[in-house]
Amino acid sequence: MLLRLSGFLALVLLGVSGVAGAQAIDCASSALNNSEQAVCASTSLRSLAARMDKRYPLVTDAPGVKQSQLEWTTLRDRCNGNVACLIKVYRQRNAYLAALPLPEKPLTAADTPNAPTKHLFLRHAPAQLLTPASAQQPANLDVESATAQLERAAGPLTVEEHTTHRNSIWFLAGIMSAAILLWQMLTNVCGKCPSCHHWFAKIEIDQRNLANDPSELSTHRRRGLRQRAMTNNVAIPEPMRGRVAAVRHYNQCRMCLHEWETTTQETK
Repeated sequence: MLLRLSGFLALVLLGVSGVAGAQAIDCASSALNNSEQAVCASTSLRSLAARMDKRYPLVTDAPGVKQSQLEWTTLRDRCNGNVACLIKVYRQRNAYLAALPLPEKPLTAADTPNAPTKHLFLRHAPAQLLTPASAQQPANLDVESATAQLERAAGPLTVEEHTTHRNSIWFLAGIMSAAILLWQMLTNVCGKCPSCHHWFAKIEIDQRNLANDPSELSTHRRRGLRQRAMTNNVAIPEPMRGRVAAVRHYNQCRMCLHEWETTTQETK
């Protein structure tokens, strides 16, 4: 009789310890074993225990989880406060719980897009809900934009409006051409320092004439020989064309005293 009573008490104590192991450890309680006291005293063990306590309620309905939790609690208590042993068993338990799939929640009316809407306070449902889906307008139809509607309502442009529009285009083109010419004048005539990028800072300190353009001289010489042959070696004077010579300019910036060279073609 005493043996049966002691066995029954042992089973009850095992079940109570298993249920307590499935829940978070109450570190403020005085009835803690050595392993639970070690968990409360270690920061890393408290982190592992908190992770397990967060995961366990999500998978508690999985088959075999409750029984394995009771067995794991017994294994944890056998560590008897050894921190290395406790870290190992907690990591194994967390890995086991993390591998279990989460149970699927049943779909509600809010999660189902095609679920019928129940109108509790209406005698009849709205008319758009009674309309079959095939009779409703598809959402991907092309809808005329507001701009097109305004243009169609305004009507075609008159002759005066066309003329004003064309004049505006010519005016903008003239402004762009003037801006391009002004930029070329500022770049080539006024001069811009390539170093400090100041306008009107170029000072020409010297210039040098380079060799004449050989193409102009050879063309002029061939034309004179051809003219003499046509007039029986009688040379007929012809107007001399201006020679194109290359001039190299030596410039200096009045701001930063930077020197640079430019080459231009001049007719002489």
